[in-house]
Amino acid sequence: METLDLHPEIAALRAIAPIKTWSLLVTVLGDGPAGPDAPVSGADLRALFQPMGVKPEALRVALHRLAKDDWIRSTKTGRTSTYALTRKGLAETGRVRARVYRADVAGLSDWVCASFEQIAPAVTGPHVRLNASTLALPRAAVPDGALISRFEAAPAWFDRLCLSPEMWRALDALAVSARRLGAMAPPADARAARAIRLLVLHQWRRLALRDGLWLHKFIYPEGKAAACQATVLPLLAHLERASDVS
Repeated sequence: METLDLHPEIAALRAIAPIKTWSLLVTVLGDGPAGPDAPVSGADLRALFQPMGVKPEALRVALHRLAKDDWIRSTKTGRTSTYALTRKGLAETGRVRARVYRADVAGLSDWVCASFEQIAPAVTGPHVRLNASTLALPRAAVPDGALISRFEAAPAWFDRLCLSPEMWRALDALAVSARRLGAMAPPADARAARAIRLLVLHQWRRLALRDGLWLHKFIYPEGKAAACQATVLPLLAHLERASDVS
C-alpha cells in the first residue's frame, strides 16, 4: 500500500474550499470530548494546526473570536493555557453532529417542490431555493399561493438545481481526495493522521450542513452527494483509528 505524503494531501484538502480558522477550530474542538472536563492545551492546538497549514497568529485570533462569542472558554495555570467548549459551544456542535455523520435523510419525506407565479417569497427554516420562482421545503412551511408537487421521478437535469456550482466542485474534489486517502496507509504519526482526518471532516461538515446536499441525496440516492458521503464516512472512521492522540 502506498504511503501517504502529508503535504500534497493537506494542500489538496485546503484547496477544496477556503478555510476560516475559527470555523476549523470549531470542527476540531467539536470532534472530541472538548467540554469543561476535557480541555485542550494551547500547545496541543498549535501542534495540531501546524501540519494543517494554520499559522500560530491565525489560531490566536480564532481563539479570541470564539471566546468573545462565548463558544470557548480559556483557563490559565502558570504559563499554560487550556481551552474548552462552553455550554453554548457544546450544544451547538452536538446539535449538528448527527447531521454530519448521519447515514440517512430522515425528515425529507415530507418535503415538496413549491412553484410560484413570480419570485418565490423569502422563507425561514430549512429550505432550498431551486430557482427564482421555486423552493423545496417541508409541506407545512409552504407559503400561500404555491403550486405544490412531490419529488417523484425527477429528471436527470434537475439534480443541478439542488446544489450550487461551488458545492458541485467541492463534492468532486472531496470525493477524489477521500478515494486517494483511502487507498493509502495513514501517517505513522498519530497527530498527522488526525490533522488529515480533521481537514476531511471540516470540508465534509461544510457540505453536510447545507440542506441542498440532503435534498439531492433524497431525490438521487445513488447520485454524487450520496457517493461522496459513502466515500468520506468510512475514511473518517479509518483515520480515527490511526489518530488516537492523547
